[in-house]
Amino acid sequence: MTKPKALIYARVSTQEQARKDLSIPGQVSDLEAWADALGYEVAGTYTDPGHSGESWDRPGMDALRRRVGEGGIAAVLVRDRDRISRDGGVFAGVLAREFGPKNTAILALHAKGDGSLEGDLLDRMLDQFAWWELQKTRERTRRGKLQRARNGEVPPGRYAPWGYAYEKGEAKGTGTYRVDPAAMSHVRRLFEIVGAEGRSMSAAKREFEAAGVRPPGDGRHWHVSTLRRIIDDPVYEEHARADLEGLVASGNLRADVLARLDPAKTYSVYWFNRSRVKRVHTGERVVAVSPNDASEHVAVPVEGSGVPAAWIEQARAAVAKNAKPSFAGGEKKELSGGLLRCPCGSAATVFTRRDARAGGERVFYYVCGAYRRHGVSDTEHCRRYHRADDLEPRVREFAYRLLSNPEALREKVLAGLEGEAGERERADEEARALHVLVAEAEGERDRYTRLYARGALSDDEYDGYVAETEARKRGARERLAALERPRSRGAALLDDLALLDEFLRNLPDLLGGAAGYRWAYEALGLGFVAHRDGTLVAMWSFAPAPKVLPPGEPVPGWLPAPKEAARCDSLRSSRGERHGDHVHR
Repeated sequence: MTKPKALIYARVSTQEQARKDLSIPGQVSDLEAWADALGYEVAGTYTDPGHSGESWDRPGMDALRRRVGEGGIAAVLVRDRDRISRDGGVFAGVLAREFGPKNTAILALHAKGDGSLEGDLLDRMLDQFAWWELQKTRERTRRGKLQRARNGEVPPGRYAPWGYAYEKGEAKGTGTYRVDPAAMSHVRRLFEIVGAEGRSMSAAKREFEAAGVRPPGDGRHWHVSTLRRIIDDPVYEEHARADLEGLVASGNLRADVLARLDPAKTYSVYWFNRSRVKRVHTGERVVAVSPNDASEHVAVPVEGSGVPAAWIEQARAAVAKNAKPSFAGGEKKELSGGLLRCPCGSAATVFTRRDARAGGERVFYYVCGAYRRHGVSDTEHCRRYHRADDLEPRVREFAYRLLSNPEALREKVLAGLEGEAGERERADEEARALHVLVAEAEGERDRYTRLYARGALSDDEYDGYVAETEARKRGARERLAALERPRSRGAALLDDLALLDEFLRNLPDLLGGAAGYRWAYEALGLGFVAHRDGTLVAMWSFAPAPKVLPPGEPVPGWLPAPKEAARCDSLRSSRGERHGDHVHR
């Protein structure tokens, strides 16, 4: 007899894994044994290590949903309901309605419900408790860290500033930063190069890489932006007693913390609570960072860095007006920004030099970005400098030939849109389920209001219930907003084929200058990979397979007369006003 099929899903976030025994292998092992006991055949295991339960954007969960959508799955097994989500049950409700037509149940090993109405109510209450627990844990963690900082302790974090090491205190959750002599010598050398010697950050980068100095964190290569953050970090400034007394006066440092310090020593200051990070729940893992008022900043004295104040001042003055360098002489080239890539996967960057043989005229090249920035190459293709005046005309010709055949392009576009019909249908189903959740939450609030009016609920009970239903409605509406744009854009193209035809017929007329061509490439979803021998591999939206273009092909032929970029922009703008922005996004 054929066993029914089940899928296993396991998830942990970093904080939870540290706090509880919720490792991925442990969850999977428990669920495999449970599946065997229930008589299921495990048809797949999906995991999301390091993904928050509040986020709806998880690769493992996305893959599981696609597999359930294919049919033939009797159950999805999880260890606890909060492995599915910790957003108050909003996402779990969406999945239940999405999996319902496929006859797929969501089963939790440690679920408290028994399938009855009362059991379902209990499960929903536990979903809300998981969401509330997560918010309370975050709030308690934030308050605890803030209190420790006010007590003069450095709250533990993922990384210490470069040159420092975190030293744990005797009490749990306490500690401070101590100078790491080896790493701090490199910090001092950075300020010496940029400040005292007046050299560039790129010179410091090259010196560090030549000496084998590893960047902070887990990176392989030094980036100038990393060096800039180190130079701007206030933790390397040393403060005398009078400076620290000023921080006490401004309310950033407690007097009892200052009293514990040696008056004869100078200290650096680690600043805590300078900004507030808040998760913005839109179905994706997005955070919003907002600066706190200076009165809320907390100064935590730590061991002095030993970097001369003059070097710090000189280095910051030297980089204060730095702007991101442009290897293209300030121009936006047609194939920059990821349109052209190296076979190693790195986006090509633009390099320019003066050609003495051509009277000092600038010559532009495309080269592997990783090789240009770091001097390392994963393949032989990385070291090849491709002349822009060779690649760009070939790419233009290829794009123009595509655009000059609107019928063939129309078929490709429609085939691609039809291929996405399944994804759009899933989005529509999810949207319908979300609308039901909003309606249910509104109905619950009405019931709570009637109970409160009859005196059956206290003020605190009523406020708690209303806050919970509003949180569910807010989460569902935010997810609906995130779904609406791609759904409406695809529907608009399918519903207005005449507009699509007009758009494709007029695309060639919008070409002109680098800006016009870049816009056309992006509209087609074009991308190219340049090989060492000059071969180009072209990929574009709705193409069945990449197109290999041998060296020198396609041969540039007749192209439309170049137009001014402003004229190109005005054409696109006028069409956008007449036909709607969704056509050109």
